[in-house]
Amino acid sequence: MTTPSTREALDRVMEAGRRNLHTCFPARVLAYDASSQTVDVQPQLMRELSDEEGALEYEALPPLYDVPVQWPRGGGFAMTFPLQTGDYVAILCAEQSTLAWRQSGSVSEPGLSQPHGLNGCVA
Repeated sequence: MTTPSTREALDRVMEAGRRNLHTCFPARVLAYDASSQTVDVQPQLMRELSDEEGALEYEALPPLYDVPVQWPRGGGFAMTFPLQTGDYVAILCAEQSTLAWRQSGSVSEPGLSQPHGLNGCVA
């Protein structure tokens, strides 16, 4: 194996970062908690990886637990319906982790620094 050039090394680092940047993907509901309006889900798309030679490999994303369901709300009203195991939802990944905000309910620092990671998702 040859030593990569600086450009090749930077390209590999940038590509690895891109592959860990999540925006939106489908997921299957594993469980729904109507009282907390959260779901446990299994992402339905695999993560793309590459080995040292650049060959593509794939691995399943882990299940996500306690993901808030974002129902349409306004004017003191909300539209909800019962989700069931096996239903599909779209998972949206926040710009920053929302865990600290979910705990405090007010303006907060993100805490974990993983932009568009799997720790700030909503369904």
